[in-house]
Amino acid sequence: MPVSRANGGCTFAGDLADARTCAVPIWSARMDPRVLVVRARPPDECSRAAIHLADFTAHVALAADRELVRIDVGGTTLRLDVVEGTLTAGPVGIEPSVTLGAPLDQQLHAIRQLDALLAGQPLISDCNRRLGGLVSALRAVDAIEAGASLRDIGLDLLGGSDWPGDGEHLKSRARRLVMLARALVSAGPAGVLAFRI
Repeated sequence: MPVSRANGGCTFAGDLADARTCAVPIWSARMDPRVLVVRARPPDECSRAAIHLADFTAHVALAADRELVRIDVGGTTLRLDVVEGTLTAGPVGIEPSVTLGAPLDQQLHAIRQLDALLAGQPLISDCNRRLGGLVSALRAVDAIEAGASLRDIGLDLLGGSDWPGDGEHLKSRARRLVMLARALVSAGPAGVLAFRI
């Protein structure tokens, strides 16, 4: 289980300088509302089954005041901020907490994932249908910064073959993509992760 040091909203488990390792991003609950804040307890103090990180593909980054944990199971990911205790000490119980004022639906999804993990069931996929559009918009940000025109974005990023397209549909799609790209830049990482755009 890779362990690394963290300082910020996102860190990486693994050594970025070592080409032989796969650096895995780990976001903190301070930036991503889908990260669940938990406290680790001795297993006998919790009513639920204990978790042992050695049983999973897990990555841990150590911050000054918490452990940032990423558990990969069945093609999806559960991410935890451990603000008390440690998950690296063997089987431990986990006590989640919810932050009022943050997007509750995303926190509740993370709690359901944790519940499924503790029950030995498959984790619920957290794939968002908007993700593909967000990735295209981030590519548009790069294209705009490199000097691409609206036509370039329509033909290259959106895969169009006829500019501006029947009824200018391709040009309209390219404009919407550029608007989304600007909204992403304005929202910053926290806004993007919370899907507030």
